[in-house]
Amino acid sequence: MAEVESRAVSVSAQLQAEIGESKISKEMLLSILPEFDGNINSDVWMTQWENVCNVYALSETNKRMLLLSKLKGKALQWIHSKPKFAIVSVDLLIMEMKDIFRSKESKLQLRRKFETRKWKTGEAFIDYFNDKVLLSEPMQLTEDELIEYTIEGITDEQLRIQAYMQCYSTKAQLLQAFTKIKMKGEKFPIGVTQRETRCYNCNSHGHLAAECKKPKREKGACYACGSMNHRVFECPDRKKSVQLVDEYNAS
Repeated sequence: MAEVESRAVSVSAQLQAEIGESKISKEMLLSILPEFDGNINSDVWMTQWENVCNVYALSETNKRMLLLSKLKGKALQWIHSKPKFAIVSVDLLIMEMKDIFRSKESKLQLRRKFETRKWKTGEAFIDYFNDKVLLSEPMQLTEDELIEYTIEGITDEQLRIQAYMQCYSTKAQLLQAFTKIKMKGEKFPIGVTQRETRCYNCNSHGHLAAECKKPKREKGACYACGSMNHRVFECPDRKKSVQLVDEYNAS
């Protein structure tokens, strides 16, 4: 193990020399790429590594030094088990790493894990949101699909319906709107004012859906305009501005 650590230190020193020659800051280059120990999502990490290499136009030598300096744990042990790791093509090493460390879960298992991930009681929305985005990576969803799945994972019905009605067109809008909301197991405060009351049939304030005089919105209709011809994420009447969700505790 001491030999492995010694090699890692040596690699870091070589990387510093190589980067110094190419006028690239070693500190910046090393700080923007996380370490890889074989336990995190390999596809995400290797994509990050490839992007860094492309952005900074790293040479083959620099690529190898960067790769070796960021490997830890079983990933570092694996590459040191390769007798020719210092001379074999870096691209070939990456291909082998993808085969070794890629998740063995099937696409169906990954989709189920993604779909069953719900916003938990006591959890900050940003934690749920980031986890949902990470789990969606293997499925390559469109932004509209990811937004809809993320909203579907909101277990509180009122918050979920409100999110649909806002017609968020980007992930950033959804995250901004819910960033201060945290799911709690407490009941809503007694004495909600008339101004705060909202109808989930017509999206108006001042009355409940049971008191609404407008035609009942059909099940499955667009939350924004009531049309049965499209879902809310396809609605032509989508709002462009972000409306923050009211800061209350979901029951």
